[in-house]
Amino acid sequence: MQNYIFHLLFLSICIFQSVFIVLQLMLYKRKEYVYYLLYLVGISVYIFFKVNEVALILPFTISKLAYEMLDQPIIIFSIWMYIRFGYFFLNLKELQPKVYRAAVRLEIGYASLVALRIILMPFQLTYYQASIVFLLATVILAIMAMQVIIRLLLQKNLLNNFLVSGGLCITLGGIFGPIIATFLPNMGECNLLVYAGIEVGVFIEMILLNIGFLLKNKILNQQVIKAQAKIIKQYQNK
Repeated sequence: MQNYIFHLLFLSICIFQSVFIVLQLMLYKRKEYVYYLLYLVGISVYIFFKVNEVALILPFTISKLAYEMLDQPIIIFSIWMYIRFGYFFLNLKELQPKVYRAAVRLEIGYASLVALRIILMPFQLTYYQASIVFLLATVILAIMAMQVIIRLLLQKNLLNNFLVSGGLCITLGGIFGPIIATFLPNMGECNLLVYAGIEVGVFIEMILLNIGFLLKNKILNQQVIKAQAKIIKQYQNK
């Protein structure tokens, strides 16, 4: 049981963060929270079934097809949702159109990888073959992600930096697993060490993002106060 405590603790933190995001969604009703919630749910499902593969938590087994859907496609989908969350949260389309276009290209890359992985399912790739495909795709997408991250960092925007730093942690954590798996027997099959990187990256991202939430809410409140003060001043002048 001790071998799984870290992973179960991570899942507990994800559940807590999901509840927090649901409350934010109910309070502010902004669509970026929906994408972040999908990202969290996807990450949690992915890690849970990886732990279940070793610890046999569930009292039943799932089909091979269902397991494949809950493997690489779900983690790729999760990162895709995080990208969508990011450019809505930062309002890139309006404020930074060049970075927005780069983010859209990255999003297309992740969406294409999800589609490719689903298309390859009937070919019944071995764990080793699927891991090699995933490794190559992860490295390519990580390079694309770094281009977006660097562009955002060059903006020298405080709010950007919180989200970008979180995205960087997820990117580095995400490529840690496939790379470390190449040094393990059978590409790290049933070895939970492979997933430690993405878990640590997501955990740090959560901390940074919560700070970002506080900062953005403060900025929005200041904008509301300024708008109200402007209206009051215009009324007084009349």
